[in-house]
Amino acid sequence: MSTESLNILLVDDDKSICYTLQRALTEKGHSVMFSLSGKEALNQLKQSKFDVMLLDLMMPDMGGTEILGVVKKNYPHTEVVIISGMGSMRTALSTLNMDAFDFLSKPIHLSSLFNVIERIQQKQHNISLEPTSISLLPSSSVPELIGKSQSSQKVIAIIEKISSSNSNVLIRGETGAGKEVVAHCIHNKSPRRNGPMIAINCSALPDTLLESELFGYEKGAFTDAANQKKGLLEMANGGTLFLDEIGEVPLALQAKLLRVVETKRFRRLGSTKEQIIDIRLLSATNRNLETAVKLKQFREDLFYRLSVISLQLPPLRERKEDIPVLVNHFLKTLAESGKPLKKILPKAMEKILSYAWPGNIRELQNIIEHAVVFSDNDTIHADDLPGHIQQRAVMDQESSFSTDAKGQSLENMEKNHIEKVIQDCGKNRSQAAKILGISERALYYKIRKYKIPT
Repeated sequence: MSTESLNILLVDDDKSICYTLQRALTEKGHSVMFSLSGKEALNQLKQSKFDVMLLDLMMPDMGGTEILGVVKKNYPHTEVVIISGMGSMRTALSTLNMDAFDFLSKPIHLSSLFNVIERIQQKQHNISLEPTSISLLPSSSVPELIGKSQSSQKVIAIIEKISSSNSNVLIRGETGAGKEVVAHCIHNKSPRRNGPMIAINCSALPDTLLESELFGYEKGAFTDAANQKKGLLEMANGGTLFLDEIGEVPLALQAKLLRVVETKRFRRLGSTKEQIIDIRLLSATNRNLETAVKLKQFREDLFYRLSVISLQLPPLRERKEDIPVLVNHFLKTLAESGKPLKKILPKAMEKILSYAWPGNIRELQNIIEHAVVFSDNDTIHADDLPGHIQQRAVMDQESSFSTDAKGQSLENMEKNHIEKVIQDCGKNRSQAAKILGISERALYYKIRKYKIPT
């Protein structure tokens, strides 16, 4: 498709990101300038017309949402694409409600960026525009399923087979095994791929907030409801809704969710008007829902409705041949986001391969980013890996997971691993959450759940 180039303004206080994106977009034929502060960006908008603004939410002088508001009011012809490393569902949703064109999480994958730019070109040149595919997946996820092992290839084959169906899918696997990536793949290969893809982590929000985020609400529905708000069910209409950690949904909300699954109808909080939606529901869990059903912690009728198709993901420790492929992919991805391209030395790879990876792919990705930051040259040595990887690689491989066969539950294994990482991080919860690949709120929830001393 032939379309004219765009005038693009990058707004980010990280020079390396600006240089990287400027080079990539310039090579695509676009005219690109960048600003390192919000005020500088607004001054540039006064002087020149820009078709697109790529806007970081965390600017040193002005908040990204404040800048977005000014742009939409005074420069409505400029499409704003939010970029942020915060991975915040609430912030992402608020910017989309403020008419941001789309939201990209850091590290930015160039293929995703080019896709957004192409859709803006289509819109501005009145070419048949595909609806925005809104992906609010965690920033730690990768945009494709990667792996050469037999088990990975089996999962890929199953995805190919089930994507064309409209059946609900329950994706099962340990924390960090790639459940959200699989959901994204199913959506992208399905007939709904041109519709929205909405994802929410059900364990990351309090019960009352989770309900309002899913169903939306009318003005005055409760004390803080100053305006009407669309819920995720409504925003996913015509596309896919992904409910991550579905096992954490409270029983009262499960009953309401069951009605939506059965009838494809719902009401906003505070409304008497029933709305009809057309969505495909994907859900994921690291819990044994059959046990939860027996313990009356999860509704049996909802379980069977959600698991029309059940897909089990193997943990990373059972597909070690995928690890070098994933490591090289993460190194390349980090380089595309502005960090230097580095190679990993055999000794470091040996440590990585001998570690049990209880945090699975998400933990591996965060460890590679850690190593890239701490390595002093263009190679990654074993000493650049975090202490718990160096010290426990062989020990964990030989003992930590073998205890499962002796009767240790997966929950105990998770508890022990979280305790180890917290101790290695000097009880710094923020750093521990990053290494584990979960939000600080999710980590706090697990600390309380397992009564971990901090």
